[in-house]
Amino acid sequence: MTDDLLHFADEPEGRLPQEDGSGWKILIADDDREVHTVTRLVLRDFQFEGRGLQFFSSFSAVETREIMQDNPDMAMLLLDMVMETETSGIDVARFVREELGNHFVRIILRTGQPGQAPENQLISRYDINDYKEKTELTARKLFTVTTASIRSFRDLQTVERARRGLAQIVKSSSRIFEIQSFPAFARDVLVQLSQLLQVVGDPLDTPGSGVILRMGPTGWSVAAGVGRYAGAEKTEVAPNEITDACSRALAERSLVFLDHRFVGYFKTRKSMEMLLYFENGRPSTRLEQNLVSTFATNITTALDNLHLNQEIIQTQREVIFTLGEVLDTRSGETAHHVRRVGEMAAFLARLHGRPEHECELIRMAAPMHDVGKIGIPDRILLKPDPLSPEEFLRIQEHTLIGFNILKHSGRDIMQSAAIIALQHHEKWDGSGYPNHLSGQEIHLFARITAISDVLDALLHPRPYKHAWTPAEVRTYLEEQSGVQFDPGLVDLLLAHFDDFLEIISSYPQPEA
Repeated sequence: MTDDLLHFADEPEGRLPQEDGSGWKILIADDDREVHTVTRLVLRDFQFEGRGLQFFSSFSAVETREIMQDNPDMAMLLLDMVMETETSGIDVARFVREELGNHFVRIILRTGQPGQAPENQLISRYDINDYKEKTELTARKLFTVTTASIRSFRDLQTVERARRGLAQIVKSSSRIFEIQSFPAFARDVLVQLSQLLQVVGDPLDTPGSGVILRMGPTGWSVAAGVGRYAGAEKTEVAPNEITDACSRALAERSLVFLDHRFVGYFKTRKSMEMLLYFENGRPSTRLEQNLVSTFATNITTALDNLHLNQEIIQTQREVIFTLGEVLDTRSGETAHHVRRVGEMAAFLARLHGRPEHECELIRMAAPMHDVGKIGIPDRILLKPDPLSPEEFLRIQEHTLIGFNILKHSGRDIMQSAAIIALQHHEKWDGSGYPNHLSGQEIHLFARITAISDVLDALLHPRPYKHAWTPAEVRTYLEEQSGVQFDPGLVDLLLAHFDDFLEIISSYPQPEA
């Protein structure tokens, strides 16, 4: 390449072809065909970071706008100052920066008419990166300005990818911090990694593939998988090719990048261990490695948070069941009654099509349905004879007492338990208490708990009655469908009656 001025010769008419390829995109916008030919000739061997150039040509401001709109990843725009009008170049620059919102493409304004330089304020306003008179643009200077422009475009893209990647990490981390079960947590980590890598890198030919392994009593087993490992969570033991790849991460207790994949080891403060294996389909860039490492730190924190939440939930469950069983013992109920009611309520909610988090919520809340009995005197609560009208009115107060005990907590479990405590004696036909609600005025959780409570009570002996047979219970439920109970729930329960009997048998009445 010489440092001589570029000289333009006559060229045959006809549209210059737009090129296809993976090079840096450069648009030559000029109404002089010779400029296109010579620019392509001078830059034909240009390389930056192993990539050449992909040339586009336009001969008017209108055509330039169309090409820029169709190619938001254009790296450089060599823009003629004067085409249809004397302000064509400035008009195109305004369109690119303001209407398209493209602040990444490097705009080099060129003119063949000295003295027509744009005002400084316009150069600044539309982020025009350089201005050259064609008479001063040598081959060497064209090569230099192209190198500077492509480098600047690359740096801006890197910053933007980092910004988007960090934004994705914040979004992904907030998501995994909300999840309370390990299988759901494991699946979501893999999904978020796939999205993160698609944001910061070139689009993958196929979605990311990977698995998460969890240490258990029998060794490393698969907790979740995505991509081509989507069915892996159904296996007991991880495939050998995955565990072999994880050996280095396991030995180093760290995150390791290997060719087209990476693996990581995670351990919580409570000794929960996890291995992550993920296929990227290509070598990871330095930026991707940094972003994945940042996300991995959040994974460890989220694991600690998950383990702590599980401990809290387990403690809450034990306190709730213990409290419920103490109250049941005081009022003459059978042992494990509240546990059976909770399990049956969760199962019936699942049959009803409620989301899993609601099923878990009612599992925890239903056992507190009779907590208000703590405020009922023993002489009424334990009376073996029929209650007087006044005593019956007094025992009905346990619904309001329970509601007032539970309603002050802001936790979902306690709010649900408060509603159940208040409404579990309401009846479908409106003849229940305390507020004579009917039909769907009664909260679904209360309707589910009511039928689960009665089912268990009828199948077990009480001081004032013997245990009913399953056949007797079925007949009673059929008779009370649409009267005491929600008919849809009765139909679901009777259609799966044996499953409910199996739940009851899982918590047998201990011998006296």
